[in-house]
Amino acid sequence: MDRVRPDAPIAVPSEGLDGVREAVFSTCWWRTVDEFAVGPESWGMADHGPVPDRLAKLKFNRLFLLFRPWQPFLDLEGRGIRGTSGMLWFGYEYPITEDMPGRYLFGEETTFWNPDPPFEIAGSLIFSR
Repeated sequence: MDRVRPDAPIAVPSEGLDGVREAVFSTCWWRTVDEFAVGPESWGMADHGPVPDRLAKLKFNRLFLLFRPWQPFLDLEGRGIRGTSGMLWFGYEYPITEDMPGRYLFGEETTFWNPDPPFEIAGSLIFSR
């Protein structure tokens, strides 16, 4: 027996269904960059590509762009001081060990990391792992 699907299809009545349901909240938003390894901060650019189309289909109407000064995604400069380094996930590191499920997905990598970090901005190394 399948624990998710019923054993037999459930009949849905076609009569008597006349209603429109509206969303409880008028604003539905997506946070594009999170601070943790389980969120979009760890996604590569190829993973971000289809997200806007999917969000539009789901009737999302806002994008929340949150970038922190310590993240390596922006070339920051303020009051004559230019950012020269960056880190992800508050500096936590996530080792990839040989006994992990799905280990083959990471190739030779020994640490979980964003696959597309900008290592250089304007010719300067801002990020290393």
